[in-house]
Amino acid sequence: DHHDSATFFASGKAWMNGMIPYVDFSDSKGPLLWLIYGVGYLLSPRSVAGMFWITVVTYAFIFWWLYKTAYIYLRDGRKASLAAVVTAISIFFPVVRYETRAEDFALFFLVWSLYHVCRLLHDQRVDARRQTVVASVVLGVSMAATLLIKYNVSAMLGVMALFVLHFAWRQHAGVWRSLGYMALSAALFLLPFVVYMLAVGCFDDFLHEYFLVNMEVVGRQHARMRHPIFMLIAHRYTVGIYLLVNGLSALAIARLVPRYRFFVFIVFMS
Repeated sequence: DHHDSATFFASGKAWMNGMIPYVDFSDSKGPLLWLIYGVGYLLSPRSVAGMFWITVVTYAFIFWWLYKTAYIYLRDGRKASLAAVVTAISIFFPVVRYETRAEDFALFFLVWSLYHVCRLLHDQRVDARRQTVVASVVLGVSMAATLLIKYNVSAMLGVMALFVLHFAWRQHAGVWRSLGYMALSAALFLLPFVVYMLAVGCFDDFLHEYFLVNMEVVGRQHARMRHPIFMLIAHRYTVGIYLLVNGLSALAIARLVPRYRFFVFIVFMS
């Protein structure tokens, strides 16, 4: 019953065998996801073993960044390790995570960005100007990468970006410089994909399929469902419990920090 991952694997295989994205094959996801699955196909053309190892490496980095994020608040290696491990309950909660999907790979960029923004806002021992630049570059790369995986994740990262810009304004650390680093790092990440799609003649198809058709299809789905989020919670009470526990966890951090106390909770809500 793994619909999404089978589609992604087929798309990666198609691309690696010379088919043109958004012309010869298409789906509701971006080219970076298909590239990841294309590499998985090259590693293991007749099984998901290649994707298994790519996912293992991806989650190794995810849990490393989660550990480093927890360490900002706990300042204790053992407690931070335990905190990172416990997040597996949330990440792999079976009601919302029942197969490897686009969100698994977008999660890498989310937690990477979350660490650097939390370090900027809540770790008073760091150099504010330098960390503003680092957080801006990481956010720029992450927003570009998630734009090429599943673009609503980029909107979540945009909330973090607003906090970085506000911090830069308050600390006189250069708002326009921070915004410039975000834009430049995003542009450099996007450039190879844009050049490739222009070269093979599928850039306009990419824009049409990935953005316009996606929005139209999702709009029709939501029109049929009527308040889809509330219906989901009503029909699956476990999703409501999941959101409640995660929301309370995000609120708990507020008592550990002197400024931007509700940053993590606002990111959770986004």
